[in-house]
Amino acid sequence: MGNGATKNDDLNADETQELCQCTQFSAEEIPKLHRQFKIISSSINKDGLIDEAEFQQAFGLRDGVFARRLFRLFDANGDSFINFAEFVKCLSVFSRGTLGDRIAYSFRLYDIDGDGFIDKRELFTMLKASARGLTDEQMHTMVDSTFAEADTNSDELISLQEYEAMVRRHPRVIDNLSINLTPYLGGLRTPGS
Repeated sequence: MGNGATKNDDLNADETQELCQCTQFSAEEIPKLHRQFKIISSSINKDGLIDEAEFQQAFGLRDGVFARRLFRLFDANGDSFINFAEFVKCLSVFSRGTLGDRIAYSFRLYDIDGDGFIDKRELFTMLKASARGLTDEQMHTMVDSTFAEADTNSDELISLQEYEAMVRRHPRVIDNLSINLTPYLGGLRTPGS
């Protein structure tokens, strides 16, 4: 499974075991996720890989900054497609990952330019893309209050360490970044469901 591309082939026992070792999924769940992956990856283009349009359709996302950022988190190798290994690993973090794992992924979601920091513009952009019913003024107030709490060294940037400290104080900040897997696992019980 070295390249992570399982395309249209069924998983073998070694691939399943490898994914079990690097995710929070069982050997019973991996093939069910693979069947769902195959459905998603052939919903528009029958190429065995999930492109951005298929991803947005599968997760009910409208095109925009948030959807593109989330797609890029799943697309770990940056080739503009999500292979099965990428799909399962990211689903594992969002559905069953530790708080630390989810903090790291959510930080990457907000760090739009990938420089290792969240600036006010990036936080505002992501709020605007994901918060509904808030005015620009309310979002600017949220950005300012977030920076007042999180930016402990007052450099107008939030580092991963500052972000982590804030989220550990307020873990509900990332509660909306979990994914309910019940539809994908065919009724298997998932933690929290």
